[in-house]
Amino acid sequence: MKIHVISTGYNCAEYVQGCYESVKNQVCEVQFYHWMVDDGSSHTPDYSKIDNDIVIFGAERVGAARQRHGIIAKNKHIQNDDIIVLLGMDDELLPGALQKIYEAHRNGAWVTYGNWQNQHGKLNRCTLEHKNQTRAGAYLFTAPNSFRAGLYRRIDVERLKVWGQWQHVCTEVEVMYSCIEMAGWDRVKAIAEPIYMYRERLPSGTIAQYGANFKRKVLQEIQSRPKQQRIDAL
Repeated sequence: MKIHVISTGYNCAEYVQGCYESVKNQVCEVQFYHWMVDDGSSHTPDYSKIDNDIVIFGAERVGAARQRHGIIAKNKHIQNDDIIVLLGMDDELLPGALQKIYEAHRNGAWVTYGNWQNQHGKLNRCTLEHKNQTRAGAYLFTAPNSFRAGLYRRIDVERLKVWGQWQHVCTEVEVMYSCIEMAGWDRVKAIAEPIYMYRERLPSGTIAQYGANFKRKVLQEIQSRPKQQRIDAL
């Protein structure tokens, strides 16, 4: 079992180094890799100080969902049992995050979600209680999200799109709903303490770019879909 942290970002050059160092400085008992994907930024960050990580330059902007799919779907370096951790390139992991995620998976989890604090140190106060529900009510699962690669690979690619198109908003929602439903709630672990630093209200954020109304419509479309069936093996 290995960990693959996948960071995607667009026009967030000033935060890339912090994201990179937050992963590089993790201490974890299993091997981990950091895939950093520049999604066709018009203001390309300076990656010259980033060593020993995998940096992918997107020739054009296609969105985090499409970039992520290109890494996970058929990558021979990622095994079905490996752990995928999603991290925005303008966000950071807090110390100890990967070890906590690994321990949850080692103890039987196939999916985890954690708590976060913002760039000013304010703790997220949304409940971590899930009541064993998906696709119902507000989407409250927090970050960072992690799941086994084998779960992701079971999702039909068309379910990762909305209205037949790769979207720039709510890109993790169908992934998490599907992974949770296939894993079953007994193999989902919530990590109550903050393990993620999330930068809120950035001008490069999806709400700022696409608007809350459009994001709400995408979320409603995803929530209206039939649930995935539980699976017994990866």
